[in-house]
Amino acid sequence: MIYNAHKRIFGFECNPFQVKRLAEFIDNLGMDEQLVVHAMERAGKMSHRYIFKLIVHLLDRYHAEGILKMSQVIELGQG
Repeated sequence: MIYNAHKRIFGFECNPFQVKRLAEFIDNLGMDEQLVVHAMERAGKMSHRYIFKLIVHLLDRYHAEGILKMSQVIELGQG
């Protein structure tokens, strides 16, 4: 899902490092895959150019705030 969402949002495939880094948020931190896709969508809307670090920054911020599920983003009005 991450790979396909990245291609849909940014128009090109992510590299293996990027896939691994994004998967760490799901596998190691317990984030919903939907939340990772949401961060990619937000990053795509926030910048006129591709900035992978922006995706990671958004995910790091969610984690720091204890947000692990897309439902939490919706509840907090951050969606």
